[in-house]
Amino acid sequence: MKSKALEFGVWILAVYAIGLLMHQAATIFIWVVCSVLLFALLDPTAEKLKSLGNSTLLSSLALVLGATAATVFLIFLLGRFSADMVVELQGSRAIFLKYYQQLDQGWSSFSESLTHAFKVAAPPGAVGVPTTKVELVQNSPIGGELRDTLMHGLGSAVTIFTFAILVPILTFFLLAERDSLRKVSARVFDNPATGSEIWHKIVVSTRAFFLGNLVLGLVTYPIFAILFLCFSVPSAFTLAGLASFFNLIPFLGAVLAGFLPALTVLGEGDRVAAAIAVYGVCVLIHFAVANFVTPKILGSKVDINATVSTIALVAWGELWGGPGLILAIPITAAIKIIFAHSGVPRLEWFAAMMSDDVDTALKPRVRKAGLVK
Repeated sequence: MKSKALEFGVWILAVYAIGLLMHQAATIFIWVVCSVLLFALLDPTAEKLKSLGNSTLLSSLALVLGATAATVFLIFLLGRFSADMVVELQGSRAIFLKYYQQLDQGWSSFSESLTHAFKVAAPPGAVGVPTTKVELVQNSPIGGELRDTLMHGLGSAVTIFTFAILVPILTFFLLAERDSLRKVSARVFDNPATGSEIWHKIVVSTRAFFLGNLVLGLVTYPIFAILFLCFSVPSAFTLAGLASFFNLIPFLGAVLAGFLPALTVLGEGDRVAAAIAVYGVCVLIHFAVANFVTPKILGSKVDINATVSTIALVAWGELWGGPGLILAIPITAAIKIIFAHSGVPRLEWFAAMMSDDVDTALKPRVRKAGLVK
């Protein structure tokens, strides 16, 4: 019993140490993870080009340049809408502060009524002191760290520029040395085929997540645009783009997708019913896509259940902010795949707990235990 308790404590310390390291060195880890995931996206194409007799170096260079060009084009498209987005975000911020102030004043009035009801004396100097808007947001009992939470994970322009250069460079080296990496990974496990199987599943999972979400974004954008036009939402196409992006975030997307459009409708005047309707329809669209469209596109390739997905979003978002929310699911899926093929019983059971199909995931472990034939 003592050895098991000691082992459990060591596991906790190891997880804590790894999490602390990944938080403190977030820039390095995000750079490596982004490069590896891009490598996973491009690897099947690199294999096809190699089978056609093309040079590995030239194929790797062409793929990296193509991926970089596609990313630059995407950023260019976002830049075309950036002015409208900034205006909408500024307007939504003003509306949010307005309702935030009203909510905070209501909370303060409720607190004062409780104070008078229980005859608790207020601290000296607390009455009659004017409160500025900055103090209202900073010291509000509803959420004193709102600004820090919203700004968490936003890097400087220099960091973003550095990422834009270093990610393609590392991806190029990974593609150019893929044969050597494959030979090394084959020697990590007792069965040489295990390393190739793990990498194949990671590639399939990563491509399913990113390419599948790209298709989902293209499908949901016109739906949101038509919805916002029907409700006369200002800058409907810009907000539809933001809603389509937020809709890709599992579970949290239901909350985020309709937040800005509903807030914009509220800012138009006395349109509370319309704002509620817009938000409600956005939530319905999210759950319809998540339950009917996403399974058809992604299938069981990602294979992460709802509980683990929620924990992953919170954990990786806390570690790395915005990038953590985007990378949470593919990283967690890769960890699950590695655990499932680790050969360590506890890690294999843990991988089964993470799976969306627990019965199928448990069958290999049950056979090893001799419980079924």
